[in-house]
This record gives sequence, structure tokens and C-alpha cells, in this order.
Amino acid sequence: MRDLVFRQAFAYNLVEIITAIVTSENLKFNSFINNTDILVWIALEQGDVVPQLYISEIDKALTELSTDFNGKYIEAYALAVQTYNENYEIDKMADSSIYVS
Repeated sequence: MRDLVFRQAFAYNLVEIITAIVTSENLKFNSFINNTDILVWIALEQGDVVPQLYISEIDKALTELSTDFNGKYIEAYALAVQTYNENYEIDKMADSSIYVS
């Protein structure tokens, strides 16, 4: 089921990006991340679970749309994974400190 969600989100992202390329539409990166993409949001909730192929292909497509986007999607995904990992460690320490007292 999770793989299906990944594939659908990946396909949807590519359709949005390719449509923007074909129609010469201006795509704002932050709006794309916040309103269209769910793969970065999944990383925030579950960590590094999205196949790297999807991440790199979305980044490539965004770069084709604008060279200003080169590497930005990979960075956004990495930041989401880092945030998840940091939150996980904080939660783990908080849980362990409950049992210490």
C-alpha cells in the first residue's frame, strides 16, 4: 500500500512539473512543496522511506523547469529526513527520562 502511495505521489509531481514546462507556467518552489508534493511531508512523518530514484527524478524535472531549482528538492527532502530524525531522538530521550524517575 505504501509503495502505491509513493508511486501515485511521484507520478502526480511529475505531471505537475511537466505541465508547467510544456505550458511555460511559473512554478513557485515553496508552493509546490507546501501544496502539491506529499513525498517531503511523508519524510517529515516517517523518515527516509521514499525511494531515492523518485527524489532524484523529481529534482531533475524541477531543474528542467528552472535551473534555479537545481538540487532544491533533494535539499528539501534531506531537511525533512533530518527533522524527522532529530524529533525521533528527542522523543526517545523524553520517553526514556520518564522511566528514570
